[in-house]
Amino acid sequence: MNMKKSIATILVSLAVLGAKAQVAFTIADGSVQACAGALLDSGGEGASGYSNNEDYTLVLCPDGSGGPAISLQWITFNLSTAGTAPLDQLSIYDGNSTSEPLIGTWTGNDSPGIISASFANPTGCLTLVFTSNGTGTGVFAAATTCFQPCEPPTAAATFGSSVPLLACQGEVINFDASASSAATGFNVERYFWDFADGTVDSTSGPIVQHNFPDPAEYVVQVTVIDDNDCASTNLVDLQVLVSTTPLFGGTTGDTTICQGTSVDLLANPVPVEWSALPESNLGGGLFLPDDQGVPFPTSITFTNFNPGQTLTDINDLLSVCVDMEHSFIGDLVISLTCPTGQTVVFHQQGGGGTFLGIPVDDDNQPNAQGTCYNYCWSPTATNGTWVENAGGTLPSGTYESLNPMSGFVGCDLNGTWTFTVTDLWASDNGFICNWTLDFDPSLFPSLTTYTPDLGLTSDSCGWVGTNFTQDPNNPLGGTVFGADPGVFDYTFSVTDNFGCTYDTTITVTVTPSPQAPITITGDNLICEDGVAYLNAPLGFDSYIWTPSGAVGSNVNVGAGTYTVTVAYGNCPLTSDPFTVNVAPNPEPVIVGPNFSCGGVPVVLTTEEPYASYLWSDQSENPSISVGTGTYTVTVTTTDGCTGMSDPFSVVVASSPVAAFGTDPISPQPMNTTVNFLDLSSVSGGIITTWDWTFGNVGGSSAQSPSQLFSYPDDYLITLVVTTADGCVDTVQALYVIYPPDITIPNVISPNGDHQNDYFVIHNIEYWSNELAIFGRWGNKVYDVKNYRNQWKADDLPDGTYYYVLTLNDGTEHTGHITVLR
Repeated sequence: MNMKKSIATILVSLAVLGAKAQVAFTIADGSVQACAGALLDSGGEGASGYSNNEDYTLVLCPDGSGGPAISLQWITFNLSTAGTAPLDQLSIYDGNSTSEPLIGTWTGNDSPGIISASFANPTGCLTLVFTSNGTGTGVFAAATTCFQPCEPPTAAATFGSSVPLLACQGEVINFDASASSAATGFNVERYFWDFADGTVDSTSGPIVQHNFPDPAEYVVQVTVIDDNDCASTNLVDLQVLVSTTPLFGGTTGDTTICQGTSVDLLANPVPVEWSALPESNLGGGLFLPDDQGVPFPTSITFTNFNPGQTLTDINDLLSVCVDMEHSFIGDLVISLTCPTGQTVVFHQQGGGGTFLGIPVDDDNQPNAQGTCYNYCWSPTATNGTWVENAGGTLPSGTYESLNPMSGFVGCDLNGTWTFTVTDLWASDNGFICNWTLDFDPSLFPSLTTYTPDLGLTSDSCGWVGTNFTQDPNNPLGGTVFGADPGVFDYTFSVTDNFGCTYDTTITVTVTPSPQAPITITGDNLICEDGVAYLNAPLGFDSYIWTPSGAVGSNVNVGAGTYTVTVAYGNCPLTSDPFTVNVAPNPEPVIVGPNFSCGGVPVVLTTEEPYASYLWSDQSENPSISVGTGTYTVTVTTTDGCTGMSDPFSVVVASSPVAAFGTDPISPQPMNTTVNFLDLSSVSGGIITTWDWTFGNVGGSSAQSPSQLFSYPDDYLITLVVTTADGCVDTVQALYVIYPPDITIPNVISPNGDHQNDYFVIHNIEYWSNELAIFGRWGNKVYDVKNYRNQWKADDLPDGTYYYVLTLNDGTEHTGHITVLR
């Protein structure tokens, strides 16, 4: 603005006031009486401005021509803010000396506006004190008028409670300013209510109702105006503290129990503190995209300190913390700027590819948010800077700043503190989830904090619900007994010292259960090789028998002790034990030679004696002499239990010689059909049967069969030949089928589309193997024996990995595999 024009404007303004004498005076004039005039800085007319190092006091009083009190309307106010404190400033006192009440102090462009002597000021004068430092000058000017001050009414209000009023969220509170009064001869006619939550009521009158939905401190004020248009100047601090919602711990979430069982419920309500400390709130957080060289600032504004209060001891700034993730700290510059412009750099590049938190290290997903870790800087930290701790992922913790944090000493505490992150290189990105400044609480002049007191006795808290038994020693706990099926709600409520009641509800579902007794019926005595038939009652959803593991209402079992567990849904009931006893049977074993060639009879008997014998040739003797054939013996013990031996075969004949050939000869690849040629012989007899076994792929009874081998293995080929007389010979030989070669891919895309999601090595199923996969830093990320195509890089970032595959024949395959989602 042109200062000469501003002064001219003042003089024109004065000219229109009337024919009264107009004067122009300066702050340096000491004492002035003027009801119409212009107050100028020491530079006077022409707006040349004041000088450095000024210290002037002006007592400005009315001259009796326009009223008993002075009023100043500031037209121009532009003080220099250069240099260090104290800055250029103007203070105004309500009276004729500096011992009178201070109206205010102004600096910079913070214009006083209109300043008038108060009704309580009998002199009607204003005292102005102006000082300037040695750096920088400015200008100021005001128009002077006189007026008749009114006697302000007195505001008086209550809310029917002592201060502070402890209120609940949303509770309707009655405010009453009916006791307000006006000066003699006047009446209060208007009421302006300020509820400190952004709501102002100027229409309801002396009695209003209001509620506060959110926990906080609210200091409600009322200003009253009388019919002389005079407003009250006294403050009525109606402090309201709104209760905070407690956190409910202990038993959380709904639960299901079976009929006839119980579950314990335990509440753990925790009160929540409210504090007037400012909080940073970034909403959804701040992305740090890869915009090369562009600063990304985020700010916190403090207003809770005393005006002009500065940081004098760096240790009063306890810490600066940020929750963030980033994929490369080597390109970052991180700094904090205080309200007066002082900046400290916490980190300036360096540290290379060190991760912050768990970032999404993929340039193809620039907006994907990873997991933020908490990092702090403190003037008391001794563990080094970020760079000095670089490598891998930087752990959460408190670190030293690159620049000394003492650079913040002298900063204004009130104002905007700005945290700035700048990415200087291409590629990589990150995310700030939150950040905070932590000052020593003793710096705050008057910081309201409060925590409701929860009533944790039986008269202030407890559970309600069907079939609930309160713990007589603990009102926070109790037991639900599921007597009947159904869905039941159990509510725990607690009342705090604000008179506010909060509750949480747990739903317990009681499902039907079988009712005792469950009785097993069936056989309780069997022979050793007999079977007991057991039955459980019908009508249940499921049956599980122990120890057999059988299911169903009916089972066949051997000797032992059994229970059955029946259930409706997931609610089981187990029967009483049922025992099946056993009477042991003999187990005769025939002994003697089972083969003889040349017609020599064989003598058979048993390992131990029995009370009686019945051989399969109807002999009842303890031993028999037999030729070729199969024999059994049934014996009876002295207690009447019987048992039959296993068949015992006897062969008396000439012996054959088993032999065979193959076409083609071993080894061969998979899916080869091999022709087997019988080359067996016998002297004096005839071979009548051929029993071929081709490893684990079957067999044949043909004399010269063919067999397809589809799978690689060392197959043991067995030929058993039997003569017409029953003489047997066996020959064995290995036939080798070798596996196919393997093929290995170099790219997978595990994005869930079921195409190329896994690292598939073709034909690996035919080889015993060991697979190891390494990350780009050489760290092993996967290791398995006998790999079967199950790896898809779960929880690993995209990129290139190195593999080493070792086969069972000693062959080693190495290479790279690229993961792209």
